[in-house]
Amino acid sequence: MKSIAIILACFVTLMLGACATAPATTTPATGGVVATLPALTPEQIATAKIAALVKKVNQQCGVVQPFLLSLSSAQSQLNDTALGYVATASKYTAEACSAAAAYMAAPAGAPTFNLASVQDALNLGVPALVKAVDSSTTMTKQQKATAEILISAAQLALAEAVANAQ
Repeated sequence: MKSIAIILACFVTLMLGACATAPATTTPATGGVVATLPALTPEQIATAKIAALVKKVNQQCGVVQPFLLSLSSAQSQLNDTALGYVATASKYTAEACSAAAAYMAAPAGAPTFNLASVQDALNLGVPALVKAVDSSTTMTKQQKATAEILISAAQLALAEAVANAQ
């Protein structure tokens, strides 16, 4: 029971860390001269937004996929229903991670990104993970509530990244 709670706590900590934004950077003083940057085209803006989302998805994939693998292997601590939900979450996570990897591997100027895969992970995969927690017979009500809050927080962070990319 405690090992599932510990795994979940580590997952959420790492997931939220992967969602953290980088600190703002500043440019050095230009000696009073104001530089004007060229305007970006709508295509350049859209590409930059998608690239930022793909980066965030890749960061989270490095945390989420090993976590789901750990849950899948904890068969003695999860019932069949919970394992089914973990399998569902794993499926949608794998699709989102594959889409991000395909985007990164595409030749310059040709990448496309399947945003629907990330939305499916958020809308179908995360709820399946919450159901896995709910159906756990080894977690207390408090542990379940804490886990669900933390999973929801991670979901919100990724949903924000998706919204920024649109």
